[in-house]
Amino acid sequence: MEAVQLVRRFYAEIWNDGDLDSIPDICHEGIVFRGSLGDSKVGHQGFADYVRYVRGALGGYRCHIEDTVCEGERVFAKMSFAGLHEGEFQGYAPTGKMLEWTGADLDVVLEPTGNPLVAKLTIKDTTWYRNFVQLHKAKGGVAFKVYAALLAVALFIILLSGFIMSLQVPKLKKQALVTSACGLLAFALVFAIS
Repeated sequence: MEAVQLVRRFYAEIWNDGDLDSIPDICHEGIVFRGSLGDSKVGHQGFADYVRYVRGALGGYRCHIEDTVCEGERVFAKMSFAGLHEGEFQGYAPTGKMLEWTGADLDVVLEPTGNPLVAKLTIKDTTWYRNFVQLHKAKGGVAFKVYAALLAVALFIILLSGFIMSLQVPKLKKQALVTSACGLLAFALVFAIS
């Protein structure tokens, strides 16, 4: 089976349709699944439990493959995910709001098994940076956006007041200017690469 077709079946049948009976047909018994939200599951049962958990918490849960690139047995899939928050999810009580996020399976590896109809599917581990980007891209509710804006303003005020106070002490004036310039440069660099 072509690698891209297997990845499409994985998301369409298991995630979108909730057909857990197709897991043994699509995934090797030793599947190692590391989801876009950082959870890791091993084996058919562990993976099936995770699919039940996500689909139970997010009504109408959908995985949409926006684009794929395949080279040999390696597949890159740019994804978007969405579901209505109807049950406890990642430690949060139901909100009734639509949750949407994007992700990418940067390294999906298919390995042949003894059964020519089954391949072992392994999805690369997520990194702290990827999880941070996921949080940044998540389309939270208005309350979350207000909270984030207030937190950013409060942090800016604290930093600004510390900078102003350090300028009042002659011994700290030069150090305050140098560290502030380095901090602004680091911020601009991180902003530019993200």
